[in-house]
Amino acid sequence: MGFHLNEDQKAELRDRLMPLYEFSIHLIVGSIIFIIVALVAVGLGAFIDWIDVKDEIINLTLRILKYTIFGTDCLLYVIFLVFSVTHTAKNLWKR
Repeated sequence: MGFHLNEDQKAELRDRLMPLYEFSIHLIVGSIIFIIVALVAVGLGAFIDWIDVKDEIINLTLRILKYTIFGTDCLLYVIFLVFSVTHTAKNLWKR
């Protein structure tokens, strides 16, 4: 007793699941890259606090840079997710 598939059924199942497999790999890799860039922004914030810059212009510029890096990272991550979901949905719809 069990669930057995012939070779044609296995190939069809593999073809149908491939877009989901690709999506999950893209999601994992994209999330790791997002986390790395976000950690750079957090590290920049810690560095700003550590060096304790007295000049307000430099301090403000570095803080704007920190928030710009993090905001851009978040925006690009959302765009990446939208395109990945759209691409996967189109591939699933074709099959």
